[in-house]
Amino acid sequence: MALVLTAFPTLDAGPAHACSCIGATVPEHFDQADVVFVGELEANLPAPEAVRHQFDVERVFKGEAGAVADVLSTGSGASCGLSLDPGQTYAVFATQGGSLLPGRDYGPDVLVGSLCSGTRPMGVERAAVLFATGRPPSPDIAVPDDSQLALKQPLILAALAAAVLAGGVAVILRRGAAT
Repeated sequence: MALVLTAFPTLDAGPAHACSCIGATVPEHFDQADVVFVGELEANLPAPEAVRHQFDVERVFKGEAGAVADVLSTGSGASCGLSLDPGQTYAVFATQGGSLLPGRDYGPDVLVGSLCSGTRPMGVERAAVLFATGRPPSPDIAVPDDSQLALKQPLILAALAAAVLAGGVAVILRRGAAT
């Protein structure tokens, strides 16, 4: 049994990640976001290791967003995922690309949001008072397809895990041959 455990020293559950947000003002959230828009949430859809929040965009206040925008977040509030209700209008503060969980980065065409990013229920009128007039969504921006939502790093991590496993097996075999 000890032999098996020493072959897999790096295979553990890893650290737990709980959501802990530092309070920020709406202007601070605006400054930190790459994209800010107001839109009605149409649906919460499953995505790889995430939830895809699909919005009909009404006004864009920062960055670029199309008439339909998907924002990814984790599926749990405990890991800072957004908990949003379809039919509700939100001011959405999102980053382009980035990570939802450690080691799982999305490409720059994917919008990512979290409980800590500042997204909140807010109509266009209130947002216009806070952020200026805004502009209509861009007709040239399309929602990323499922291939763009695929995580960029899992293959690298799998290759690294395979190399560590192979190294552990090689050490065990050498120790067995030496005795």
